[in-house]
Amino acid sequence: MLQKRAMSLRCFAALLLTSSCAQSNKAALSRADREALREEFTQPQRLQFRTHPITQGPLPLAQVITADSIIKIVNATTGALLATVEAPAHSIVSIAADKGVTIGRQTVLPGPLASANEYAIYVESEPEPVNAPAKSQGSMTSPPAPAPAPATSRASPAR
Repeated sequence: MLQKRAMSLRCFAALLLTSSCAQSNKAALSRADREALREEFTQPQRLQFRTHPITQGPLPLAQVITADSIIKIVNATTGALLATVEAPAHSIVSIAADKGVTIGRQTVLPGPLASANEYAIYVESEPEPVNAPAKSQGSMTSPPAPAPAPATSRASPAR
């Protein structure tokens, strides 16, 4: 009986401690803070897709797409957007003057295309919240410039 009472007191103490912690957490947030949190979590987040070129140049042009992506084909000379398509992972996007734009075996934009112009293949990255800092594009960023070589002074030859 004494053990049951001791156990009961321990449970009561734990319950009391838990409830006081929960009440202190509720008291720590002011009404304005609670309203701000409620507003932040009830409003939909705006997402922004970041588009960056993966290759650009004269025809023919080809690129392997490593992940499911949204691809944009642009005539870089005129700035015209020629096509926006979903490309599955491991597919080849190719642009040729005679065949046009193909992804895998599917022709997205039939040719002929102006062979004198340059074209670009853009890929949209993962969507990010508008207020989030930009993520590094990994291999898409240029490597840092090498540090300049230290200046050395040449001693004049002894005469």
